[in-house]
Formats: sequence, C-alpha cells, structure tokens
Amino acid sequence: MIVQKRYLQKWLLLLAFSLSSAGGWAQTDKVYTFETVKTLYAGLNRKHSVAHTPSPSYVKGVNQPIHSLNGDWLFACNVENIPGNVSKPNFKWEPISVPSEWYMESYLIEPGKWAGYYKEFELPADWKKQKTLIRFGAVESECRIYLNGKYIGEHTGSMTQFEKELTPFLLSGKNRLTVYVRSESLASGISKISHYAKHQVGGILRNVELIAIPQTYINDLYCEAQLSDDLKQGILNTHLSISGRQKNPKIEIIIRERGIEGLSKEAKEIYRQKTTFKQLKNIVIDAPKLWHAETPFLYTVEVSLFENNEKVEIIQRNFGFRKIEIKENILYVNNLPVKLRGVSRHDISAYEGRAIKDTASLRRDIEQLRNANCNYIRTSHYPPDSYMLDLCDRYGIFVEDEAPVCWESGKDSYDRISQIFYGFKSMVVRDRTHPCILLWSLGNESEWKPKFYNNLLLAKELASGIPVKFSHSETHGIIKATDIGTKHYPGWKGLMAFENYFRPIIFGEALHLNCYNTSENITDPGLRDMWGDYLKYFVDFIQESPSITGLGIWGCTDEIFYPKENAPCGYGPWGVVDGFRREKPEFWHMKMSYSPIIVTSKHFEISGNETLITLDNRYNTLNTNQTDIIWKDMKQQGVVTTDILPGRQGTLRIPHIVKGDTLTLVIRDRRGFDLSTWKIPKVYSPYYAIPGLTKGKVQVLSSDTSYQIISKNIRYEFSRKTGTLVSIMKNGEHIITGPAMVYAIPHLKEYEVIDYIPQEQTGKFLGFTSEPLKDWRFESESIEQTDKGVSITVRGKYEENPIELVYSFDNNNRLRIDYILNIFKIGNSIRQIGIGFHLPDIYNTLYWKRKSLWSVYPDDHIGRTEGTAKAFYPETQSDYLRQRTIPVHGFNKDGNKYGSNDFRSTKQNIIIGKLINENGNAVTIESNGKQHLRAWVLPDATSFLVANYSDAGNEFYLNYDSNRTRYLDSYIAEDGDIAGWIQLKFD
Repeated sequence: MIVQKRYLQKWLLLLAFSLSSAGGWAQTDKVYTFETVKTLYAGLNRKHSVAHTPSPSYVKGVNQPIHSLNGDWLFACNVENIPGNVSKPNFKWEPISVPSEWYMESYLIEPGKWAGYYKEFELPADWKKQKTLIRFGAVESECRIYLNGKYIGEHTGSMTQFEKELTPFLLSGKNRLTVYVRSESLASGISKISHYAKHQVGGILRNVELIAIPQTYINDLYCEAQLSDDLKQGILNTHLSISGRQKNPKIEIIIRERGIEGLSKEAKEIYRQKTTFKQLKNIVIDAPKLWHAETPFLYTVEVSLFENNEKVEIIQRNFGFRKIEIKENILYVNNLPVKLRGVSRHDISAYEGRAIKDTASLRRDIEQLRNANCNYIRTSHYPPDSYMLDLCDRYGIFVEDEAPVCWESGKDSYDRISQIFYGFKSMVVRDRTHPCILLWSLGNESEWKPKFYNNLLLAKELASGIPVKFSHSETHGIIKATDIGTKHYPGWKGLMAFENYFRPIIFGEALHLNCYNTSENITDPGLRDMWGDYLKYFVDFIQESPSITGLGIWGCTDEIFYPKENAPCGYGPWGVVDGFRREKPEFWHMKMSYSPIIVTSKHFEISGNETLITLDNRYNTLNTNQTDIIWKDMKQQGVVTTDILPGRQGTLRIPHIVKGDTLTLVIRDRRGFDLSTWKIPKVYSPYYAIPGLTKGKVQVLSSDTSYQIISKNIRYEFSRKTGTLVSIMKNGEHIITGPAMVYAIPHLKEYEVIDYIPQEQTGKFLGFTSEPLKDWRFESESIEQTDKGVSITVRGKYEENPIELVYSFDNNNRLRIDYILNIFKIGNSIRQIGIGFHLPDIYNTLYWKRKSLWSVYPDDHIGRTEGTAKAFYPETQSDYLRQRTIPVHGFNKDGNKYGSNDFRSTKQNIIIGKLINENGNAVTIESNGKQHLRAWVLPDATSFLVANYSDAGNEFYLNYDSNRTRYLDSYIAEDGDIAGWIQLKFD
C-alpha cells in the first residue's frame, strides 16, 4: 500500500492539532497542583500494579519455556470498529513482518483508527499443564488483544514492555491471536514519538514471546544488591514474590560468580541455601567483587521453586554490587568519583525505523559503543529493550534510563498524570535489578509540573539507591527536588558556569553533530572532521571539573528513516554512526577523546636505556597496570605496562631505545579491544617551513594586452585588460583555465532546516555552496622583474570589496599569490576565505599530508593525517537506498555529484596537497600546516580552494560555542582587511 501525499498531509495536520491542544487525549477534568497531586500517589500505585514476570530458564516437563512469535503476521489497515468474538475478522489482510513499524512497511493509519495484526500458532504439546503468558517488548502505543475471538486485555504505553495471561482461552490445536493497535494515543502524545520521528510511529515494535510458567510460579524477583560503607561486605536482598496454590513453598538459592565478560572463563558457585519462602533472608557476601563500567563483574542468582519436593521452575538473573552516592557536588560510584563519557541513543535503523527485528543488532550496537570507550548511554526518550540492559551489564556501560516522556507541557489532569506514572513505574520495576542503571530520567526537555512529582516519590520507594534527574531542570528553573542537575547544549559559557556547581550536573545532550546546516554538509563533509576539536575541548574541560559528572553526544545514530515506497524522513544525520552502523568521522573523534588513557607527550624522550612517554589516566577506578600497552619501533615491538593511579598523570617507561622517527603505542583493554592508538614523533613540529621561491631569471614576453611568463616548461598568460591570470599551460596543454578565484563563502543560517526533508519538497535552496566572489572590477597592474623572478601587483574590487593581489613566479615552476582582501561590507559571517582555481576534469585524485588532531586514524577516515582520495568510487554508484541493500563501503566513499566525501572534504592544516590527473601529472599545493585545502567536482572541471581561514560551519547547536567554531574576528583588521596566500608548484 503506497501512502499518498495528501493522506500524509492529512495525518500531519491531525497530529499537529492533537499535540497542540492543551489536554491532548486527556479528559477535561481537575487540574492538580503540587500540593493536591500528592494525594494521588497511593491510588496510582494501586491502580498500576505492573507485572514483569521473570522468564524461566527451566519449567518442569517443558523442553523450551520461551517461544517466539516474531516473524510473519497478517496486517489490516485502518480498522474503524473492532469486531467482538471473531477468531479471524473478515478484513483485507496483507502480510507483514513483526516486529516492524507499519509506516516503514508503507502503511499509514489515520489517527484514532486501528491497525489489525493476526497470527496463528500452535501451543507446544508439553505446555498444556502450564500457564501461558504473552509478552510484548513494545507496542506503540494503545492496543487490544484477542485470542480465539476472546478479549484478553488492553494496554496503553509508549515503548513499554507488558504481558498478559492467555491460559483460559488457549486451544489444544491452532490458536488465533489478533492484536489491534490504535494510531496515536494519549501515551504517544506524551512521548511525542511520532512528532520527533517526523513520521507516524506505530505497530508491534519489539519481540513478542509466549512464556510457559508452572501453576505455582515466581512472579517477581528484584535483586537489591547493597554494599557496606567500606565496600567490604555485600548484602543481597532477593525481593521474591510467588503466585499459585502454595503459600509457603520451598526455595533454593544459588549464587555464582559470573565474572567479567571477556575475562572470566567459567562461573564459580559461592553460595547455596534451601529454605522456605517465608524464611528467606538477606544474603551476605564477604569481600564482594564490585560492578563498575570499568570492571563489570557480575553475579548470577539462581532461584529454584519446589512444589511437593519437586523442582518446578528455575529463574536466573544477573546482578552486581555497586553503590551510588552523591557527596557535596560530586557523583560517586563505589566511593570514587565518576566521569561519564557517552551518547544519547535512539532505537533506529535505516530500513526498520524504531522496530528491533533482530536483538543481535543490539549486541553489535552495544559492543560498538563499548569499543569506542563509551561508558554511558542515555536511553532517549523511552526505556530500551530489556536485552540492551543485559548487554550493558555485561559489557560495562552506565545507563540513564529515561521514561517515555518528551516536551511535555500539557495540563496536569488525572489522565496525563496517571499515564506518566504508569510509564515510569513500568520502567523502574522492570529495570531496577540491573547494575548498569546509574540514573532514572523522568523525561526529556519538559516543564517541571505536578504531574512528575509522584514519579519522584515512586523512585525513592522502589529503588532508593538510584538518583533521579529531570530534563531541563537547569533550564526552566533549578529543580531541587531531583538529585542531579541537567543542562542541554551548555556551550563553553555553560562549562564555566557549571564547573563548580552546587550539585552534580550531567550534560545528557552536551553537543550536537553537524545536522541542520544542510547546504554546508552537502558542500563540505570536512565539517564532521573539524567537530573533533570541539568534542575534545568538552571532554578535557569536564575531566577537570568536580561537579560536571559527564556528557552525552547528540546523537548516537543518524535519524533518517528510509521507508518502503515513501520519501525519507527524520531529523537528519546527527549520529556518530549512520543507520547502517557505518562509523562516521565523528566516531573516531569520540573514541579517541573518550579514551581512558591519553598520551600527552608531544614527542618521546630518551633517558638511559629507556624511552619515556607521559600518560594521563582518566579511568575512574583502574590503574593503568590493568591494561596492556604495545609499543612498535619500526620492526621491533613489545608489551609493557605502567603504574599510574586513576585520575593521575605519570610516565610510561619502555625498556628500549627507539631508533625510528616515530614510536607507535597501542593501548589495549584486556577484554580484547583497543582503547586508543598513538604515534609519537622524535621531534615535534608546531608548523612547517614551506619551500621558498627559487632565485633565477624568468622570461617575460610583454604586449599591450598580456604578459607571457615562461618558467621551464610552464607558460603563464596574464591579461593586462582584465588584470587576471588567464591560463597556465604545461608543454602546450592547459593545466588551469580561467582566472584565480577569490572566495569568501558565507554561512548559510537562512537556509538551515530543522528536519530532514528532501529539498524538492521544501521550496528552499539546499545544495552546494562554493561560489567565488563576483563582479570583478579591475583597477591597475604593475610588473617587476628581479633576481627572484617576476611579480605582478594587481588592484581591483569584487563588487565593493577592495583587494590587492601579488602574483610571484619563480624559475622552478612555482607560483605564489599573496592577497589583502577587505571584507568590511561582506561582514564576518563567513566560513572560508581563500584562493582557488579550476583544473581540467581529468584531475580526479587528491593527495594530502597534514597536521591533525590525532596522530592515528582509520585508513578510511576523511581526516586522516595522510591519504589519497578519488573523486568518485565505482562501488558507490549503485543506488543502495532504492534497492534497500546494506552498503559495504565506508562513509568516505559515499558522496554526491560534487565528489566523494573523502575527496570534497576540507583537509585542515595541510603541509602538502596534490591534485593528480589521469596521466600522473600533479598540481602541488605547498603549505606550512596552517592552511586548509578543499576540492570538488564541477560539470566540466575540478575545482580547489586553499583557505587561510576555515571554520566549523553554521550548525545551530554548535553556534553556542562561536568562540571555538567561528573566530573570523581575530583574523580581520579594524578596517576589514584580511590577508592570505597560496603557493603552487607544477610538477
């Protein structure tokens, strides 16, 4: 079914109306205040008796107690009335995969109408004596469930796990399950899940499972792991609840040390007790091993339930001992200050949207983030799939668990209060055993109102050891009721303002990626590389601040959806990885900035028989001697370690005299992944000297209209009528056609967009922006010939902007142009200033060597220190998005008609650059590590620009730091003059 454009517009209008209405779907009832809302707490707690039954690993007489219903279902679109007592309603059914978003599968449901889901299944033969539950990982967001025509129950909750019992209505043979999902509900209005996805999010989005449980079963298991003040004793309180016929059944509890994923080989039993339910007591573990993101040591508790002395059920659950405290303005974990370095993460993939079809993809995601040194994930803006938390427990990542609330400012009516309370309670009850949970978040970027107060009370009752935060508590007014402050996009002024705040504060959205400056991204992907300096600045600053606990990058994954038979939608390319999990340039900057061990030496030193390097240990708890450091010197290498306490600097001593010009260090986590890689030079150079012009006579042929300047096999033609360099020829063939072009490329704030919509639908100009200055007005020229060569001085204007250019030609095929441009009338909202030329289109390879932020990059990183890039790559020419295939090439090879990302991205701080043609001839740009080179493809030429000024662009969320991303004022003289130069050699 293809969604028609007018149909989509109708949905958007209806959605906008529902979101803008004061009450949304809520009843027009009493509005509560902070005083009156407290009276609702007990009633809300009773009303929402959340059930998250533990999944059994063993049920007596059952071969496999978990049965997946994922896969092929049937789907009916826009159901107006739900028929009762009908096993399979007479709808127009079409095949659909579950889990999935219906919009991503090309369907659209009118707000208020229903989508029907139908699935037939047979109950396993050995389940017949058991109870059967059905568990939905998430249904967005209001649904009604029928089995064999019988009403089972309903649920309203955005991205919220829930379960229902099917037992009374199951048949011994074929069973017919029907689920009706309403398009847009109170819950989805509160979560704004469709609003910020820029499309209608609806459907069965996560796993659907059948679960077999015995007649008497464990219906809840909360492992509350506590620590003594000195951390020498662990206390496990197993909050156990049992349903069924027996009042005091026998219980056996076994505790095993599971250990650290990747280090521990087998579980070790440390405790076993058989008792009755009523005699169950706290379990004391002496000298417990602690859970921390850096040492995620897990224990497993195994609870066996007996009936008539027979084991009928086993529940297994991981837990960890960790203690979270706030002392003064510092957050502590296990009595040590913690620094968080991470991301805000959505569930998203390019073709599936918010649906999680394959939980293995979650494992790849979390492993990818762990390997990038992320120790913190904020689950924006809803609770994650429970398997993700299992992975964070195992791999060692702190989690800020966020309730399904976003931009909430509606009335404090009972309906809204109740729905918000339910979503939060469901999250807390399900997730509180996980040691990775560091914080509860009451919601995203909302106003602090009475509707949130009872959630705060609930958190303190159900999980008192976990702090609570609220976004934006430091924006709309300081919310002292919460434990931890939060601020989004604080900028450099915010860093200074909060570095010694009265309480811990977390910048859950600390800084944004380039996303909304669409034209600048189309023009220059190098903005993504320049962003790395901005991130490093944030991380370094926060490391030194007591109260700033940490930061999250916005965001983790590109928010661009590619639905079947519909146009792309979403907020845009704001992720460190794209929707296919390809690592973008920012990913490496994140990995290196977040590295827990940093090399601070600009060069290595030799002392006796040792090579010395200074390291900064940014671990929260680990000594550097818990990592391996591999050193490499030409063909020699070895493994060393060093003793540096967490939070301290120290010296790495390598028992080897480095003989090469560069020492390579690979710092490796003993779980099997590299933390960071560094190349340290023998001699550090802050800048480089460029070759001077060669002395010697240069031939000049003059006429009334031109100068012909001859240097070896290079002939320059300069027009005395226009005051421009007309062409450059080598051995009779044109290298450069047309004049030197002067660029003052403006920022493009007036064209920025706040969502990702194909430009043909916006009516705005979004595209490539690299026009040189226009309207050249020639005023004068003069020529001078000396023993250093020939120079021509030209004066003129581009429109009303005066410029003086001095062309210098030597006898060794070098050309240098110095200029002074007055930009007083242009203003200072300029991204790049410099000079460039057009080359024949056969110049389709770019080589560069530059000074870079990091000494080591992946081979396909657009910002690597040295590299070669092709204008286009054949493997990227297929339309993989239209074909809905997964690209196997890297981000660097993607591109547009102006060239690949690798080719057309600005190379900052170049030492040398070359544009090479198909015959191997090159135009060489000679520089000193302080200029910036960008090339791009035009319909009949290859163009390049050498910029003396180049900033990080006009991304709205980075302009909070204009002193770091836009700094042109420092370059401009009081009268508006700015100077620069370019030096070329024609090989």
